[in-house]
Amino acid sequence: MRLSKDSWVMILGVGVFGMIGTWLRVMMFDLFSMLKMGGSEACAHIIATFTVNVLGAFGIGLLSVMSEKRKRPQLMLWWGTGMMGGFTTFSTMMRDMYVLFTMGGNVDRPVTVLALRSSMLSNTAVYDRLIPTLIYLIITMSCGLVCVWFGRWGAQKWLH
Repeated sequence: MRLSKDSWVMILGVGVFGMIGTWLRVMMFDLFSMLKMGGSEACAHIIATFTVNVLGAFGIGLLSVMSEKRKRPQLMLWWGTGMMGGFTTFSTMMRDMYVLFTMGGNVDRPVTVLALRSSMLSNTAVYDRLIPTLIYLIITMSCGLVCVWFGRWGAQKWLH
């Protein structure tokens, strides 16, 4: 199958905008780490992940309405799929959930294999790790859905 010139432009646009979104995410992570938001670098990383995912969800909601109203699918493709897709990060959220689970919400404490293995023997330790992890998952997903809704609602009001 041979791609048309327009298809190549769309593919390149998604790649370039994805690169910009990824760069913006890295800058946000560096800023949060530099400011030591949450008291430590590990905690700052988790807060930065949450922040970029919530901002990205709002942006995707906003862009989806703008793309529909203006009948410009490349707007959603480049800015939504590319930029916001590169900016948000589901895989980093999963890593942060792993960190929360293995460290029991105490992201400042280094984890050794021996300490992790011995803490796994206690049911209390499992619950101490599971609760912050589930709270992080529920809050992140809920905030993401609310932000997409607010983005769509705001764009519909703005573009009426």
